[in-house]
Amino acid sequence: MLHFIGALWFCWVAALAPAQTTGQIMATGNGPPTLETLAPGQVTTLFVVGLKVPNATASGIPLPTTLSGLTVHVSGPVQAKGYPERLPLFSVRTYDGCFGLGPCPLTFVTVQIPTEPTCVPTTGWPNECTMGSLPIVGLTVEHSGGRGPTTSIVVSGSKPHFLNSCDTVFGSYGGFCQQFVTHPSGQPVTGSNPARAGETIVMYAIGLGPTQLAVKSGEAATEDAPVQIPPPLLLSYKAAPPPSPPAPPGAIWIPTGWIIPIYAGLVKGAVGLYQINVKLPDEFPPEATICQPSNSSLDGNFRLSIGMGYFGETARADHIAFCMSP
Repeated sequence: MLHFIGALWFCWVAALAPAQTTGQIMATGNGPPTLETLAPGQVTTLFVVGLKVPNATASGIPLPTTLSGLTVHVSGPVQAKGYPERLPLFSVRTYDGCFGLGPCPLTFVTVQIPTEPTCVPTTGWPNECTMGSLPIVGLTVEHSGGRGPTTSIVVSGSKPHFLNSCDTVFGSYGGFCQQFVTHPSGQPVTGSNPARAGETIVMYAIGLGPTQLAVKSGEAATEDAPVQIPPPLLLSYKAAPPPSPPAPPGAIWIPTGWIIPIYAGLVKGAVGLYQINVKLPDEFPPEATICQPSNSSLDGNFRLSIGMGYFGETARADHIAFCMSP
């Protein structure tokens, strides 16, 4: 699970617009591609049009800034002192078979957004930052001496996302998606091995933003590096259906309240990967459904939501489901 760093990348391409320019970044993301706000240190995929690049994967840490002759340059208006001029690369993969759903070939470039603080220089004061300005970063793909157009993205706050097996960091999209929730021992939380009330569970995520211990772009944390602002998580449970029809359509999710993680920070030895440890409530709601041994990781009776605007953003909430027993 922690070896996602050098994984292959594959994604659904139906949402991509027709190709415009060779080397153009059409989208970013962890699943269906979109252009989105990203967090400092975010691991994401750049979906690049028109290149045919030999497949390559970073062989070590620190991550390289060039793979198969491909480089992603970073440009202003962010010009903070020490801000990287190139993105660290996990891997590059080119796919010719686009199933008639999008421009071909497509090159999927696995990158890390810089961890260093962004800065919009104050006019006339190049060493000072303008507070409150949107930190916009320009990304440009270069290959074999040729550069595509620059694509602008906003790097701000956080873009939290719970990892699951369908993320592009694992090289696939679609099919049966396994969510990663484990016991403290590392054993998966499943329908046949559920979490217990009062237990501490472990999840993995990307995009939680800056950490208290500064870690350079492309490098791994060598010790615990908690996030600067622990992300509150909303715990909800699936209520049992009413004893008599008509039952309302879909599941009934009842929120129980907010939980602050025991630990939320980078995983030692990995680049851009966060671990979240959460202690579950000691009481099991009597109205909650009970998981069966056959329940999949997507069909749990509890779920945690993250990314509900706790940095003043309007990012959609990301959910992770799991099975919990009394």
